[in-house]
Amino acid sequence: MIWWALSLVSISTIVFYKLFPFVFSLVLSGSSFLSVFSNNAFRISAEISVFWSILNTTALISLATFLAWSLRKNRALLNFLIFIPWAVPVYLTVMVWRFTIYGLNGESLISHLGLPTDIISDPFSAYIWSVILSVWLDLPMITLSILHSIEDIPNEIIEAARIDGASKAEIFTNIIIPKLSTVLEGWFLLYVVRYVHSFTIPFLLTSGGVTKPEWITQFGALGNLTTLGVLNYKIFEGYDMNQMLSFSVATYIFLSAMISVWIFRKRENLRRIALLIFFSLWMLISRDLFSIAAIVLAFLPSRVALISALLLLPISKFKSFPIYFLITFLLFLGERKIVRLGKISSVSSALKIFLILLLAAAGIITFFSLFMVAFTDYPDSLKVSTVNFSSMRDVLNDGYGRNILNSLTLAIPVMILSPILSFPLAYSISRKKLDWMLQMFLVLRTVSGIHILSMIFVMYAKMKLINSIFPVSLIVMSNVIPQIVVFMKGYIDSIPKEYEEAAILEGGKSAAKRILMRVAIPQLSVGSLIGFMAGWNAFLAPLMLLFNDSLYPASVKLYSYIGNLTDLYPKWNLFGAGAILNLGVSLTVFIVIKTLSGMLK
Repeated sequence: MIWWALSLVSISTIVFYKLFPFVFSLVLSGSSFLSVFSNNAFRISAEISVFWSILNTTALISLATFLAWSLRKNRALLNFLIFIPWAVPVYLTVMVWRFTIYGLNGESLISHLGLPTDIISDPFSAYIWSVILSVWLDLPMITLSILHSIEDIPNEIIEAARIDGASKAEIFTNIIIPKLSTVLEGWFLLYVVRYVHSFTIPFLLTSGGVTKPEWITQFGALGNLTTLGVLNYKIFEGYDMNQMLSFSVATYIFLSAMISVWIFRKRENLRRIALLIFFSLWMLISRDLFSIAAIVLAFLPSRVALISALLLLPISKFKSFPIYFLITFLLFLGERKIVRLGKISSVSSALKIFLILLLAAAGIITFFSLFMVAFTDYPDSLKVSTVNFSSMRDVLNDGYGRNILNSLTLAIPVMILSPILSFPLAYSISRKKLDWMLQMFLVLRTVSGIHILSMIFVMYAKMKLINSIFPVSLIVMSNVIPQIVVFMKGYIDSIPKEYEEAAILEGGKSAAKRILMRVAIPQLSVGSLIGFMAGWNAFLAPLMLLFNDSLYPASVKLYSYIGNLTDLYPKWNLFGAGAILNLGVSLTVFIVIKTLSGMLK
């Protein structure tokens, strides 16, 4: 009974924070969200978001696929290259890179290398650095996922092609890519939706990008990186509840229309209906005749036509048919049965070496920049003359210890409750074959973002839960439970049912479940670690729901030291010292949890 009750609490937590806010806001805002689709700010932001999304997704999947194939036999090197963006919290990495790229009013480590770094007034510089950082941060998960898919391809096929004289480039193009086409298409559609409402990188790195005079709206001038996430946050800061809810509902519907294409990607008839809804909605927003061409392409049976339709959306802003047909030709080229790429092998090797050096340099520069601002006489100058620890003393005197305790107060409930709630649900999904539930969790998490937090803010305001840490922990828990469930389900799937049946014969179902949990202590400890890190590194939820400095967790306090890109006097030294302490605490907790799990095993 307790087992099912815990599963029900898990599902209720996810649904309450991912689906109920939309229903609540829809009822509260009525039909006012319909006018949002024709709002100039929403139209501009949607176009910016789609262009940003498809560019990032294309670059990410291309790079991840190439890396996974090139380094499949050298896992140690691959793990090293992708460790840094995985180990350091996203908000922390972005702020460190803002120092690395922009530094002191444009004088930075990168500028000394002669690279374009004026992200405050140069639209191209702001955009390209945002894309580079975005792809680098998301590289670990997608690369390992594609690597696992490559390892599932029968080795006999690759060996047969090699015996027939095929080069590595030909094997990659004619065997690996076609075999991965379904997987890559799924990742492409999923990340397109995820990137559309990006917030952390466009906001923390560039404050929404470089503004353009022709993009003046009722919410001020929009920048070239004012995605739907950034726009919703600008509206949130104005705190007009009606506008906030209307734009949040419209964003939720827009994202839901996009994710429906991913949900029904394997069911042709439903996929076409989903495409019709999405592209019709896009045409209503953009009022662009190119959307009609996208609709026609999307209804063609070819996978290439579908991807071409998605690519046409942002390209339509440039009215460039030549670019569109070039991309379509390259996509069709990838599906050809025979491609002669003998000369590409040397280029591929050079590209692999270049990427390895680039990724290694990115990780090294991240830590170098962090230690530079924490342990030197910066921010007076970029020139390092002494090494001192005064910033550590200053940040602790500023009350940062209280912010550390707030982070612990936020993270510990998530660390304890998340694995307890996740394990029974993972067991039920595994044994009852309820994989559709995992897909539902993924969908709900994908359509979440600033717009959902805006809805929750209104709910919490009515429930008088603003400026309270535990309600923020519940929001974080709703995000992390699906992640832990997926992890634990994989472990439970690996346990033969015969073992469980034997335990039931010996001591009944309850005894069998206790034994199963005992055996799963290492997995539960990992679940606790995942929960703790999610709570410890939480940034968006406390940023929007905690307004008292004494309640700030370490993440929000670190942001307050440097503020937006346009802030004149960022306290980089306090930020660096606080960031080092932040990483030190998380590393300590990691060691403690691993040690305790080993003792209990």
